[in-house]
Amino acid sequence: MFSVKSTFSKLFIASVALALTFSATAQERGNRDMQRPERPSFSSLDLDGDGVVTFAEFEQSEVPNDEHATIFGHIDADGDGEITEEEFTSHKPPRRN
Repeated sequence: MFSVKSTFSKLFIASVALALTFSATAQERGNRDMQRPERPSFSSLDLDGDGVVTFAEFEQSEVPNDEHATIFGHIDADGDGEITEEEFTSHKPPRRN
């Protein structure tokens, strides 16, 4: 026959396992969100206000993994060493998993 104590124990263990699963999923989702810094505005990168962002200006911003050269190269579509506002706004950052 069924024991109330045994049934309660099984329900308790299942509840704890489910709660741990939800907790781990929420924590993982939270960690992913924290890794995505907010994209700066063009004007915040254009430190001297001349309408373009040079690599020297870009180096002073925070970028993921300190990959300034790589990211700058992706945004600088024409490769002239300066990022225009058009290049900046039309650039789509790669999706991170």
